[in-house]
Amino acid sequence: MDNRINPVNFQANLVTSLKGRHNIMKNVGKRFAERTAGIEGSLSLTRAGKDIVGTDVHALEFNVNNVGYIVSEGYEKLLGNNIKTKEDVTPNVVEKITDTFVNIFYALSTEARFNEKIKPIKENITSTSRAYKTNRRLANYYNFAGKDCAKVHETLAESNNKRLDELFNQYTKERKSFLKQANKIGKNEPFLDTWHILINTDYPVKRS
Repeated sequence: MDNRINPVNFQANLVTSLKGRHNIMKNVGKRFAERTAGIEGSLSLTRAGKDIVGTDVHALEFNVNNVGYIVSEGYEKLLGNNIKTKEDVTPNVVEKITDTFVNIFYALSTEARFNEKIKPIKENITSTSRAYKTNRRLANYYNFAGKDCAKVHETLAESNNKRLDELFNQYTKERKSFLKQANKIGKNEPFLDTWHILINTDYPVKRS
């Protein structure tokens, strides 16, 4: 049971329209704000749309700075749907749910910062790869045509290739630093098991 109310922003930290069983989200939001006081950013919590998880799957979607994370298995516990009476909403129960929310917030915040940091690197790789392909193609063409300017494009292509090596090394360094930090976040948090698998699965930037 997750009755809905108008979106509430708990001190700019936890933003949700889900009320949860016995209004538990109000208490969770308060503790979340207290435990993340002074930390920039907000954790958005919504029910995942059918376009994301399918029509027969119910799940929650967490989001920090456009970095999303879906929780489907066992998500009812995060809304207190397993709690029978209002008296069962104890400080310990609230704290346990808050622990998960805080861990997810730190995890997604770290991922968001990493994405922002590598964005210019990836853009540079794309533009440099494009320049390399162009210069390599022109060098081949002018070599075939017996034109002296082929050497110019060969030199440019070599420079592009060297720059790509530098960019990929920079990307690898940033990713290694990110994983060193990220793998420490919520390492004993079951709701982050999938996140840890995802971030450690490398989808390398392609080199054209």
